[in-house]
Amino acid sequence: MATKTVIVEFTTKAQVFPIGTVDTPYRIELLKDGFVLSFIETVGGGGASFPLVPEGPGYIARVTKNGVMVERAFDIPITESVLQVPDVITITF
Repeated sequence: MATKTVIVEFTTKAQVFPIGTVDTPYRIELLKDGFVLSFIETVGGGGASFPLVPEGPGYIARVTKNGVMVERAFDIPITESVLQVPDVITITF
């Protein structure tokens, strides 16, 4: 099975919080089957990339900041199979 680079991009909106609320970084996560495969925390918005993600179904991209979370489920279509084949023959006497 091949791998892909997953690029997660997001937009932001203003939201009012009580005075004294401490601003937190964006946490961008890649999940599969309920487990966090990888995450990035950043103070700048925009997005993140996750390289070498295996093709297949059941992924979720999640972005969280200041307790507000958005998620999007997605599948990575399987486009090819990687199989082992003969390569080199060595003969020894």
